[in-house]
Order: sequence, then C-alpha cells, then structure tokens
Amino acid sequence: EYDNTRMGNQDFTFKKQILANTLHIRMNTEILKKNSWTPQDILKRCDELTDAIIRIGAHGTANDAIVVDDSFSRNLAGAKEAGLGVGAYFYSQATTEDEAVTEAKFVLEQLNGAQLSYPVIFDFEPVAGDRAYGLTTQERTSIAAAFCSTIEDAGYKAAIYCSSSDLTNMYNLDRLSQYGFWMAQYSATPTTSVAFTMWQYTNTGTVNGIQGSVDLNIDLTPALQATEGELDL
Repeated sequence: EYDNTRMGNQDFTFKKQILANTLHIRMNTEILKKNSWTPQDILKRCDELTDAIIRIGAHGTANDAIVVDDSFSRNLAGAKEAGLGVGAYFYSQATTEDEAVTEAKFVLEQLNGAQLSYPVIFDFEPVAGDRAYGLTTQERTSIAAAFCSTIEDAGYKAAIYCSSSDLTNMYNLDRLSQYGFWMAQYSATPTTSVAFTMWQYTNTGTVNGIQGSVDLNIDLTPALQATEGELDL
C-alpha cells in the first residue's frame, strides 16, 4: 500500500540506509558493475525491473480542453499483455477543485475499471504562461487533494508526482500525507527530507524494445514496509 507516512519522522541518514537495502537499488548496483551485456542479460533486466506508468491524458495548458493520450489504450493493453505492473498518470492544469474533480472523473472514464498495480498519479507542473501558473500553495494543495480523493473514492490508489524542489515548495504536505509521492530527482542519491514511495532517478534510461531515452523509477514501497516489519528484505 502506498502510504507516504511510513518514514516521515525518520532522519535522512536512516532513510539512506533504507534506500541502500532496497531490492531494486541492489539490482541496479549489480548492473553498474557489469562491463558487458548479452541479450539474455538485457531481457532478464527488463523482466526484473520494468513496470509501466502510462499517461492517460492531459488538460490543455492554454484552454479548457481535456484530451486522452492517443496511445493510452494501446499502451495499457500492451503492458498488461506483457505481464507488467501498470500505473497511470494525468497531466493536470486544473485551476480549481471543481476542475480537478472533472479531470479525475475523466481519468476514471478512460480506465473503465481496469485493474492497476500502481496508483493513479496526479502530475501538476505548470510553467509561466500556463493557465494553472501562479496559484497559491493552498490552492495547489486543495486541487491535488480533490483529484486524489476522487480517484480513491472510486477504489484506486492515488499519488502525486513532483520534483524534489516542488515537493517542498508547491504543497502543504500535511494535507496530502495520506497519498504517496512520486518524486523526480536525477541524481545518485535523493536529498529530500520528505518521505516518498517512488523515485524517478533518471530521464535518460534505456529499456529493451523501446527506442530513445526513457524515465526510470524505483518503487520503494517494499523498503518502507520493511521499516515496520512487514517485509523481510
């Protein structure tokens, strides 16, 4: 279960220790030690490490249009057929709680009851000139909470995507602590003091069968569960 509160009161040294004991990071360490790869090595890596967080759609940055990603249905079906764990994300430009609820309902319509292994992610990254740029911390927090609560009321898990700096600057985290955070920081070690459940550690990764660079992530849920004795790593 994606519970953002599990390590919230632990100091960062303890968090780094937990990260070091995470299965995915141990596997990545072994990957870095290899000098060459056979096709079998690559396939084994993908089997062990690859799940998929698929974009459902987006809200227009300059207008009120909400559109589904052209590849969503195909990507969802393909990921499930390949046996991957699947999550989904929506790029929000909501300016009010009502708009956030409308976005969440759109997402639920597109999912149409599909079973997911990972949460539905609220992705909110407005820049200067976007319709959602310039909101207050309170407004952004209320918008994120409205989206996530609507998703969870429908039986899915919800989480929030943001960079390490946005994690502490954009939101009132006390109001969002019941949801998981998917944190992006492209570095060897995460430096935020806020607990998070997924870490996007690079945007220049490679995966067998996919052309070009891809984002790579680590699911830290097993390590967080281990802090409470729920899982033996």
